[in-house]
Amino acid sequence: MKKALFLIPIIMFACSRQNSVKISEINGVSYISNPRVPISETLPEPELVISDHNTNNYVFGEISDLIESPEGNLLVADMAAHNLKKFDYQGNFLEIIGTEGEGPGEFREPYRLGLFSDGRIVVSDLGNQRFQVFSPDGVYLESRKLESDYPGKFLIDNQNMLINKSMMISFGNGEKADTSLIKVYDNDYRLLKKIGTAQEHSDPFQVWIMSMCDLELTGRGDIIACYNNINRIDFYQQDKLAKVISRELFFTPVKPELKTVRDGDTITMKASYEPVSFGCDLDSSERLYVITPYDLKADIERDDQDYLGFVLEIFDQEGVLDRVISIKGIEPSSIMIGAGDKLYLTDRNTMTILRYPAL
Repeated sequence: MKKALFLIPIIMFACSRQNSVKISEINGVSYISNPRVPISETLPEPELVISDHNTNNYVFGEISDLIESPEGNLLVADMAAHNLKKFDYQGNFLEIIGTEGEGPGEFREPYRLGLFSDGRIVVSDLGNQRFQVFSPDGVYLESRKLESDYPGKFLIDNQNMLINKSMMISFGNGEKADTSLIKVYDNDYRLLKKIGTAQEHSDPFQVWIMSMCDLELTGRGDIIACYNNINRIDFYQQDKLAKVISRELFFTPVKPELKTVRDGDTITMKASYEPVSFGCDLDSSERLYVITPYDLKADIERDDQDYLGFVLEIFDQEGVLDRVISIKGIEPSSIMIGAGDKLYLTDRNTMTILRYPAL
């Protein structure tokens, strides 16, 4: 009897949260609008911090991505140093892979990392406009360029297919813009199909900004597109848009702008926009973790990307926002869920990597 009495308020709380979520369906697509969920807890202290002290004076320049190998090692892409840094599970520095350059195994701004099922490492080599593949031990294997495509954010599915985030736009070069959101390539880097469409706007710059997103893949093969600069998370099932998720944010994003700045005879274009998401990942239960800015002084004029804090949003499998956790003391720039659902965050200010217990 005591056990039943203990469970009743939990069930009522869950039902109350679920009932406050607005769900509608338009043309076969479910739209889920989450109300603001109060910040109920603070992220615990990290159990591991990887900084310059771990790297034998190999200083991090700009951490752009990190992945965990099947052996539990951590591989870090450093855009500013133009290399990859490898650490063991305890945070001890192991080796550097690659150097700056244009040759095989060399990088100009390694941007994103992925793993094939056999452990091969895939790197989007942004400055050299190519993907590079390395053995699990870090030995260079091959380089590939995707025809008319940009080596940006990507993921790899269980069949070793590369799913690449398309750039989608053209700034006045006379070519028709590719409005697809995602492109899927086989393991021979041949284009198989296109999925989704870019956000619509008359201004190509707005299309580009609005369509930036991080990609995740569920165990069922569904693709999740978590948009960086608009309040939207898309779920694609069998290559079709099935679900669109939004939530009430803690701040009001500024409208993206592309400004022309003239300094004497020099003219430069300055992009001004305010991200809504700084990355996402799935845990073993396929809950979606999203890093979102939190601004205590919402709706005021502020400097570009000058936030007072950040939160970690956790959505359940149905897209319902379940928990909001305060992130204190760091400015997170990327997120990864590792083995055992350990949470990894990178701190943009100190260029460190922090590992937290499973939430």
